[in-house]
Amino acid sequence: MAPITEPADGFLTDYYEHVTDDDVRSYTPETLLERARYHRSLAERREPGQAVIGVLNETDTSLVAIVTDDMPYLLPSVTAEISRDTASIRLLVHPTFSVTRDPATHRLIDIRRGPHRAGLPTGVERSEDHARATPAPSTDGNDGGRLTEAWIAIEIPRIPDNASAELLVGRLNKVLGDVRAAAEDADAIHEELLHEIGALEGSAAKDRTAGEAQELLRWLDDGNFVFLGFRGRRGLGLLRDAAGPAAPGEVSGQVLTLTKSTLRSTVLRRAYLDEISIATADGNGTNTSACTFVGLFSPSSTARPAPADPGHPGHSAGSAAGLRLPGVVTSRQGAPCGVGGVSAGRTVPC
Repeated sequence: MAPITEPADGFLTDYYEHVTDDDVRSYTPETLLERARYHRSLAERREPGQAVIGVLNETDTSLVAIVTDDMPYLLPSVTAEISRDTASIRLLVHPTFSVTRDPATHRLIDIRRGPHRAGLPTGVERSEDHARATPAPSTDGNDGGRLTEAWIAIEIPRIPDNASAELLVGRLNKVLGDVRAAAEDADAIHEELLHEIGALEGSAAKDRTAGEAQELLRWLDDGNFVFLGFRGRRGLGLLRDAAGPAAPGEVSGQVLTLTKSTLRSTVLRRAYLDEISIATADGNGTNTSACTFVGLFSPSSTARPAPADPGHPGHSAGSAAGLRLPGVVTSRQGAPCGVGGVSAGRTVPC
């Protein structure tokens, strides 16, 4: 990188720390300095739990700048939304800073280099590893202590007008809100998963189907699935605003149903969410409660054998269509498959 005259606090060095010389070779020092200063001015005031987004228009490019709490799922979610309109990302800058803000005015008081990472977490780590890597953002407000913030700057082709810029900012705010909901509720979603696995324990001893559903849930929890929402006793993550708990009649007679949702994810990647619905039955076989988890299969799941019945050992699962478990109904499209007539090990192509 060409020499740049920067403030004495070393902010500029930290801002471009993870950018290689080759990435910025075609930029003038003045352009790089102006962008960093714009991003810093954007971060001058930020209330707890809020994101600040701005657009800096240059001659033939636009810089989309974001300041928000450092959270899991953040960077891939933002870049996926930016790329949604096939906008090419020409340069990506994403430093992490440790900052102090005035608890009354939320103005920036001090800024220092943040924790070193090879990259921002994507959310596909195992639950316990992920929790240690990046704590969920605090919802208790700022008491004047240090905060870890992610500053993201993305250069794209020039946005044609203010209306288009406002539309993009609105979409990014929606994505960041969903990222925050999924990150804040990650532990609670995991608690609900463990609750459902435990609830199957009694049935698993006498019901092969319940045992296989329990085994599948454990496999999904072992880094093969990113749980992003839950609807049951409460709404969490991407399903925080779901209209009440799932009714027993909404879930098929199977213990576990795995389908493709009609909803696209705004977190991690723009793909249709996978839906896992679980039904709990009484001694007469009548469904008494139901819940639904939503999320995405992790990329590594395609290389890790999923649970399989004795007749079909070792099947991999990179999608719903790869799972072959008796009693587990799967579909390849947007609606749950029909109830009944499902033979052992059959994948149902709805």
